[in-house]
Amino acid sequence: MKPVAKGWGDTFLNDYESTLRSVVAAPERPSLFLQENRKKNFKRFPYAIVYSCEKEILYVKAVMHLHRRPNYWKYRR
Repeated sequence: MKPVAKGWGDTFLNDYESTLRSVVAAPERPSLFLQENRKKNFKRFPYAIVYSCEKEILYVKAVMHLHRRPNYWKYRR
């Protein structure tokens, strides 16, 4: 396993938080993805937040890597 450059963890966390804020601000904006789910890609990293909305509750189902086993989370409720 390669060592991770210092600061990448903070950069990843900032990208995640920015993406999550975008989802919370406009949860219906991304089109439907695999039935009732929606997917919002990170800006800097090859990840996406997969979520669904029920009434006013947002359920995060996965923080998915876009190139590694992309459908491993599919059967989560």
